[in-house]
Amino acid sequence: MVTSSCESESHSIFETCKAGVYIKRWIEIFAKCPEPTLVFNDNSSAVSLLSSRTNSNLSKHFDVKLRYVTQLIEQNEINVYHIPREMNGADILTHSLSRSVFEALLVLIYGVDGVRGLLEQADRTLRSGGDLNWRSLATRLHMRNGSLGPVASQHEGR
Repeated sequence: MVTSSCESESHSIFETCKAGVYIKRWIEIFAKCPEPTLVFNDNSSAVSLLSSRTNSNLSKHFDVKLRYVTQLIEQNEINVYHIPREMNGADILTHSLSRSVFEALLVLIYGVDGVRGLLEQADRTLRSGGDLNWRSLATRLHMRNGSLGPVASQHEGR
């Protein structure tokens, strides 16, 4: 059971680091990958706790996971950074947001032109009497712009 947001975010960073190291080692079979994996988190307490070697009575119950992440940082396998909440695009999927914050994060993720494209597509869909499904609109926009890479080109011809 998790007893604080710092502990919860620390577990999240730990799991991200495990996956990041696995993926990086897999990629290194085919190509050199000298740069450390970057991990971003909006909980400054968790980031500072994991980035230092300090011991705390509040963190001793999840100390093993803490030490794993600290060891990866010391070995330059990963770097953990604090990201301010207003720059954290993941919040659009995980938090209830005001309209202004939601729109700012849309622009952060899709860029101004991407959001403009989403709005134009939404307008066309509504005018033609169709349903407005933001997920499918965003996917179509990505595929049209080629931002999904090879996957997009495979699906465009179908």
